[in-house]
Parts: sequence; C-alpha cells; structure tokens
Amino acid sequence: MMRCLDGNASDSKVFQKRCRELIDAFKQSEGPRYLVGDSKLYHASNRENLAGIKFIKRIPKNYQEEKKVLEVSMVSNQWVALDEQNKYYVHQLNHLGIDQRWLVVYSSAARTRAEATLNRTIEKEGQAIDRTLLHLSNQEFNCETDARKVFTELNSKLDYHELLLETIVKLERYAGVGRPKQGTSLSKVVYQVKASYGCLLKAREESLLAGSTYVIGTNTVEAELSPATVIEAYKNQNASIERGFRFLKDPQFFVSSFYVKKPSRIMSLLMIMTLCLLIHSVMQRHLRQVLLDKQEKVPNQINQQVSNPAMRWIFQLMEGIDVVYIQIDGQIERQILGITQLRQKIISLFYPSISAIYLTNQKL
Repeated sequence: MMRCLDGNASDSKVFQKRCRELIDAFKQSEGPRYLVGDSKLYHASNRENLAGIKFIKRIPKNYQEEKKVLEVSMVSNQWVALDEQNKYYVHQLNHLGIDQRWLVVYSSAARTRAEATLNRTIEKEGQAIDRTLLHLSNQEFNCETDARKVFTELNSKLDYHELLLETIVKLERYAGVGRPKQGTSLSKVVYQVKASYGCLLKAREESLLAGSTYVIGTNTVEAELSPATVIEAYKNQNASIERGFRFLKDPQFFVSSFYVKKPSRIMSLLMIMTLCLLIHSVMQRHLRQVLLDKQEKVPNQINQQVSNPAMRWIFQLMEGIDVVYIQIDGQIERQILGITQLRQKIISLFYPSISAIYLTNQKL
C-alpha cells in the first residue's frame, strides 16, 4: 500500500481505503495470481498486505539486508546461468516477518554500462580533488588542530577517493616583507597541510556491483515458481507496463495540461489513465494474435509488412475517418467516410461490434 504524501487526512484515509479494496479484490480473483510490482510497494507499513498475497517485488536499496545479500552473492560465487549475459543467485531469508526468496540478478550488459558511468564519475571527482588540494596546500591555519579538522571534513565528502595526509608543515611568519633580518621578532606561527589522494577500490567495486545487479523478492516457493519464471515475470512488467505508462505520458495525450493537486482527483486521473492503458494493451494483444492466426500483416511506419504493429501506429492509420449525418426527406442518414481498403482490413481484425460501428451506414 502506498502512503499518501500530500493532501489532508481525509484524502489520505480515502486513498488507503481504496488500496485495501484493490488488495481485497486481488485476493478474490481467480488464481493463480501474483502481484508483480516495483520497489515502491515493498516497505514495512505494507507488510500486512504483502503477507496475505503472493508477490514478486523489486527490493529497495535502502535496506541493509539488500546490501548484505549482494555481498553474500559475490563471496559465495554460487551463480546460476540464466542466459549468456545474465545469471542469478538465490538467497532464502525472513524479511518483514515474511519467508522469502531473494534473487540477485546480475547482468554483464548492465555492468558494462555501470562501469562506463562510474569511470566518468571517478574521473570528475579526481579532478575536483586536484583543485581542492591545490587550494588546501596554500591555506594557512592558526593551529595544527584546525588543519586536521579541515582535512578530515574534506575527506568525509569523498565517495570514491581517500585523502592521504603526508605532513602538516609548521611555518614561522615575521613582520615585514622579504627575508627577516637578524633580531626581527616572530609575528606568528601557521600550519599548512600537504596531502595526496588515492582511489578506494572497495567503494568502486561496491558501486559497480550495485549498478550491475538488482534484487527481486518473492514469497512463492520454488516448486510453485522457478527462479527463471520469477525473473521473467518481473522483466515482463518492466517491458510492457512501464512502456505503456511512458506511452500514456506522451505529449500527444496532453497529460501535462492537467493541473490537479487534490489527492482524490489525482487518484481519479490515474484510474482513468490506467483503464486507458488496459484497453490499449488488450487491443494490441488481440490485434497481434489475430494477425498471427490469420498469417496476415499490416504496414508499419516505414511501410514494411509486420505482424506485430504498435497500437499507437494503428491509431494513426485510422485517422481521417469522418461521420456525416445527412437529412433527406425528414430522415437522418449516417454515412461513414474515409474507409480505405487498409482501414477496412484493420477494422475486420477486431470484434464484430467494432465492425458494426465503422462499416454500417444507418438511417436514424
């Protein structure tokens, strides 16, 4: 259950009530059923709901247990190959009071991307340290304690490097300019820091590991769902559902033009968008399946014949159909204009009720 972060208390209660209703409806649906989702739903306040259903969730990185499982997976080196680029490690544990399997999924492709990004980050931090040390070497402190304090503060801000204190130089300052003459009194004593730096290999490896792996948690047993099936289920929701929501956020839908602040209105808008996504996904799945069954194809954006067109492109192909109402001798007749051979083919691939809407001229 997601916690409402803004709005008044009554709106938050309504939101939580609707979440409970959705969970209850999910429990009463026909099986087998598994709630597949991202890390937002996996938290302690939602433990009661998670304990009552079968779930497949991404484990958030803010849990210490997640970091420990990553370390254990690398130390044990008991990986199971999933394919040429992916492998996984299974870890049994009880978390949030729920017996679970955590699957550490490692991707060599993700490691390559993470390594390139990490190298750029480390290089930028090294360049920043060079400038900092140059400034630090020219800075004068009144006492050795102050010098060490500033050095420690600078060192604590680094992620992938460590400052190495070489020495703290004690310098005597005299009044006047130039070489002090004999008998000139001492004006003050100052201290300067001389330091270098080195790369923290452990921090680099930890960041690289986090960038090339992720952890999926499930409370299903292996006899019910194999590790490969769990991973596939999680990836499928990323591949289809997340892509669908990106589709809904397309500028053509003018979602950015809606300004809603009240949580109840935000929930209503999300409900409508989710329903639109559901209809869109069902239509696309139906269309592709019919094309495969009939061994037919339709042209795509570059005029190549394909059997797996995107529904968004089909919508664009259907643009230009007009409905005209003509009154003749007191009777109103509806005419459908703009039905080409391609559009007629697309319409025929859907349900009879849709064909009745597009291909039937009626007298009203």
